Amino acid sequence: MTEQEFFNQFNEAAESLQSEALQLTNDLDEARELYQETAHHALKNKQEVADIASFRDWASKLMQNLFHGKTPFPTFQKSAN
Repeated sequence: MTEQEFFNQFNEAAESLQSEALQLTNDLDEARELYQETAHHALKNKQEVADIASFRDWASKLMQNLFHGKTPFPTFQKSAN
């Protein structure tokens, strides 16, 4: 995934990820912090997502892992499409 593809995919997922962060935390400030932390980790580890089609799922799982204190870097296999 190129850097431009990464930014395009993250921007497309942004509203959904922000909503998910609020659902997880039930607090606007904590949700903003979780979203920012997710963005930071996603950018830093963008090579971990092998398939653009699974980007939203990867970013969501990353957020959930960060929220629950687990290892934040889920890996998805490239689809056969």
